[in-house]
Amino acid sequence: MFNRRQIIAIAMAASLAATPAFAQNTPVSIALDWTPNTNHIGLFVAQAEGYYSEADLDVTILPYSDTAAGTLVANRVADFGILGSVGLYTQRAAGADLVATFAVTQTETGRVVFNADRTDIQRPADLDGLTYGGFGSAWETALINTIIRHDGGEGAFETVTLGTSAYEALANGAVDFTLEVYTWEGVKAELEGTAQRAFRYADFGVPDEHTTLIGSSQAYLDANAETAAAFIAATRRGYAFAVDHPEAAADIIIAANADVLTDR
Repeated sequence: MFNRRQIIAIAMAASLAATPAFAQNTPVSIALDWTPNTNHIGLFVAQAEGYYSEADLDVTILPYSDTAAGTLVANRVADFGILGSVGLYTQRAAGADLVATFAVTQTETGRVVFNADRTDIQRPADLDGLTYGGFGSAWETALINTIIRHDGGEGAFETVTLGTSAYEALANGAVDFTLEVYTWEGVKAELEGTAQRAFRYADFGVPDEHTTLIGSSQAYLDANAETAAAFIAATRRGYAFAVDHPEAAADIIIAANADVLTDR
């Protein structure tokens, strides 16, 4: 015989036993390589459209920091990261545990750019003896040397390290040429009506490459194969959505980063 209190307790226990526990989504983190921009758009779309949730993932997009995304991934601070190809090759060659898992940008978007009214610049060999507005990385010299020498020049030019001020210096004629990412500075120049001409790297002896990648560590991939596959699949859906619906995708990434993305 059970008293009233025991009957209620038994009923509650039976009810709890019959109720399935709520499954928690698997946490996944990804580190950005810069402040939010178009290279990251698939991540924000996948998050906003629920693709990660559908894959039972709880994805955290880590804010950009002074520590390279590759360093965060290799040291297991982040599960995935946005990696530039040069950074990936450099860190991996130095022994970092980094593996490319998805090519965001599947062809080279960088180019040598100069003002359209420079009639003295018709081919890369014409850059010999001119002044390059640079960004302070050793690979820039190797890149430009290759392009000029492939065209029959000597690869001899002056370099002034200016960082992002190089674009202003190019516009006012303080430097003769610089490097740009077409999908950022190139589009901006077109929108502002700035007339430019450019040399594409792959046309002058530089192998084409995936310039932006999502990478992980082999250690993470080995230990979390199913989670990694689910994350990449959901992320691909995000980028595919952005290709098919660019206006809607732009709205999504701007809404998520309104304090940074002020120029639609």
